[in-house]
Amino acid sequence: MSLYKKNETFQFVVYRENFLSSDECDKLIKTLDKDLTEGTIVGDYTTDKVNKNIRNTLNKPFKADTLGNKINSAVVVANINFFNYDIDKIDGLRFLKYGIGGTYNWHTDYGRNQCSMRKLTAVVQLSDEKDYEGGDFEFGITDAKGNDLVVGNKSKGCLMIFPSFLSHRVAPITKGTRYSIITWMEGDTFR
Repeated sequence: MSLYKKNETFQFVVYRENFLSSDECDKLIKTLDKDLTEGTIVGDYTTDKVNKNIRNTLNKPFKADTLGNKINSAVVVANINFFNYDIDKIDGLRFLKYGIGGTYNWHTDYGRNQCSMRKLTAVVQLSDEKDYEGGDFEFGITDAKGNDLVVGNKSKGCLMIFPSFLSHRVAPITKGTRYSIITWMEGDTFR
């Protein structure tokens, strides 16, 4: 018998289809798609760094208590059912826009300092997958057959939750525009 606790329900990626309605997604895009800034990269820097070879996206933080509470509740439930991490609450919401050539190369959302508190990443797909080409949300794990990378659900309104330490990327957009919202469930750093 092992002295360590196991997690028999762990999943690398959890989805909640139709988390937001199509109308809710469209309203968020219409409201938030203005006054965006270049996406910065995370690291041990004294100032924000823009490096379009790594991250080529526009974004902005925003506040929406009802949406934030809804995401927070969904992530708490996913944590209870699949992850069992020591978590507290979500960080702020961030609206993301990927135009043609937009990408975010391989990275994790976990790191030093502020990023060390990130436990779970939550992404809401706002775009209809027919509105853009490329832009697959790929994970650094293989599918059940071991042949291909796991690709995130592109359904409009879908909520995707995964451990912040899981390597992932947004492949380059080749046509159209991809919109999403991202946040992180935080708690004391892993020990």
